[in-house]
Amino acid sequence: MTEEQTSRIGNIEGQISKIDILISNYRTLAISIIVVGFLLIFVFYGILLKGNTNQNELIDKLGSISGGVVSSSFSLAGLFLVYVAFLGQKQQILYQQIELIHNRYELELTRSEMSNQQIEMKKQNETLEVQKFENLFFQLLKNHNDTKKAFYYIMDMNLFSKFNSAFSKHLPNSDGRNYEEETLLRCYSETLNSVSAFDYAFLYQINSLLKFVMLEENENINKDQYIQFVLESLSLSERKSMFLICNYCTSINFENKKYVLECDVLNDINISNFEDFGGGVFFF
Repeated sequence: MTEEQTSRIGNIEGQISKIDILISNYRTLAISIIVVGFLLIFVFYGILLKGNTNQNELIDKLGSISGGVVSSSFSLAGLFLVYVAFLGQKQQILYQQIELIHNRYELELTRSEMSNQQIEMKKQNETLEVQKFENLFFQLLKNHNDTKKAFYYIMDMNLFSKFNSAFSKHLPNSDGRNYEEETLLRCYSETLNSVSAFDYAFLYQINSLLKFVMLEENENINKDQYIQFVLESLSLSERKSMFLICNYCTSINFENKKYVLECDVLNDINISNFEDFGGGVFFF
């Protein structure tokens, strides 16, 4: 409870205590007046019974006067009792004000608790979304690795290394190492003719996996972290093969290599990586 609310309750309780004292005093005064009124009635009645005719006439006149006094006393006592009732109502209103302050405080606590529950539920939903994402992500990554083992690592032969080596062998000797674009495209075409069993399924899988990571609805995940997971799953020979396909294959659709390029999977690969093979077959 705030300091202001505590202060208000203290002030109201002080007013209630003052009203309690007034109620007690006025109630005592009203009862006293009523008792005195009844005593006067009995006193005058006793005098009336014991007196003679002249005295009775005198007492009768006195009684008329005293009756008015007694009646006025009862009226005054009634007025005090009405005021006591009014003070009681005022006291009840003050109690209601205290209750209202407590209710507001409880409402604030309830709202705060509901807000905390909403935050907790949001965190739980985010955790579930991340778990759901991770389950699918690692399943896709496993499928990719299974595909590589089944179709690109046949017996002791690494098709990625074979593909890279074939491209290197078709590169012409160049002292300056400045190859023209047409030369590289021609070398790539000759490489495809010499390695007919090589396909692009692995590239499509990696591109799809990166596309899944980059989806807008996956805003609660660290995308750079999962891109790094993908990068660590790729061998150097695999990334070099992807570099050749993305840069020199004229038949591949841009959407099938878009996320590989945007996620900088090949940012450290360039044509100089293929210049020192010396015509041999290398495995990575």
